[in-house]
Amino acid sequence: MDLELEARGHVYLAQLEELQKLVKAVQLDIKSVTELSREKLVATLQDWLTEVRGQEGGGQKTYQAVVKILQKSTPQPVKTQVEEPRTQVTVPEGPKKASVETVKLTVSEKPNMRVQKQFKICGEVDRAGISFASVNRQIHNGQLQGYSDFEIVDGVLKAIPSSAAALRNYLDSRRDLKIVNLKEILRAHYNEKTTTELYSELGSLVQGNKEGSTDFLIRAMDLRNKILLDSDDTSELKYDPELVHSLFCGLCRQD
Repeated sequence: MDLELEARGHVYLAQLEELQKLVKAVQLDIKSVTELSREKLVATLQDWLTEVRGQEGGGQKTYQAVVKILQKSTPQPVKTQVEEPRTQVTVPEGPKKASVETVKLTVSEKPNMRVQKQFKICGEVDRAGISFASVNRQIHNGQLQGYSDFEIVDGVLKAIPSSAAALRNYLDSRRDLKIVNLKEILRAHYNEKTTTELYSELGSLVQGNKEGSTDFLIRAMDLRNKILLDSDDTSELKYDPELVHSLFCGLCRQD
């Protein structure tokens, strides 16, 4: 059951391109998959994961394959070869001339040199734009990719629309703004709950009368992931991942 939940969680959090790759990898017969929105594709795949339970061994091999495929879908940094212009230097030496040419080097062979795209947020950072969870995840991914606090803050500022000019002006006025402080300000702007409130909500989570078991599990996984992501770098109380996972598993057993 836990492996099925892990597979559902990966599907729920995956991007559209990753979901399309999953459909192709497991050879699902879905017509016009490239024309489906992310929401519809997630719903279709969740229904398919439910059907998988009827397979031999409870579908555990299929769930494991889904987890493995979506884990590998995170893009890895690509080694880029930079070709410098060939330069000819002429050295006078009596009647003879000697030419010296520069040698082509790859980036990995040049010390202290990093070629990296500018950090960008996909979507508008505002209540009418992308969610706080999406902003938080993109910031976290930027940190994992080696972007500095300055680069990430600058990327977030550029993603704030003119309709939220007050927020952008306030962040612009803050000197040496760190990621922790940035998240606290954005959390207040989005009216999001603190990590402590999220943990308390997870502990008291109950399935609604008209709520399906799949929807309930997805809601529980969403809370679990928010707590774990916030506990990585929040300035308030941090929760041990094993403690959060134990609480989540308790909910699954009750379900």
